[in-house]
Amino acid sequence: MISVSNSAGNVARNLVQGVLAAPISGFNDTFANILNGTGTHLPTLTFDLSAPVTASFSIGRVAPGDLEETTPMTYPFCCLYVDRALNLNEQKFQQFSGTVTIGLVFWLQDISTKYTGNLEIYADCIEATLIEAFNGYDISEGGVSYAGEISVQRGQLLANADGWILSVPSLLTFHVNI
Repeated sequence: MISVSNSAGNVARNLVQGVLAAPISGFNDTFANILNGTGTHLPTLTFDLSAPVTASFSIGRVAPGDLEETTPMTYPFCCLYVDRALNLNEQKFQQFSGTVTIGLVFWLQDISTKYTGNLEIYADCIEATLIEAFNGYDISEGGVSYAGEISVQRGQLLANADGWILSVPSLLTFHVNI
């Protein structure tokens, strides 16, 4: 019998969190290197990926506006969640054999009263970071392997009382056989 701890979505989501949290090849270090290469001298962004919920990271698809009133959080903020698990029975006699799509949403804030364009630079760096972190290495563990598919979008730029907010939703696809 399959349990929650080894469900296809949970196994893939844990692998992604491990890749993002890795020193040197993970998100924070890779992002800093890519941002430094832009020559813009913008401050780097970091995410505390050490636990399921921190001030800058959460497991589960949640909008920061909903968290701001109930949970300590800071911008930038990142959500990691299972978007879809599709059992295709690709390999017989497995509990699950198919694809899992993992979602990441990065929420960025610019506290300027006038839009500066910096959020788009950060979004470009997030896209480049995800490509480097996932396509630059063999990502596989315990029946889960990265399928090489990344989708990165830009949400609509929104103004609020504190400045500007931009979401950068991303999807990654994994093959899972457990």
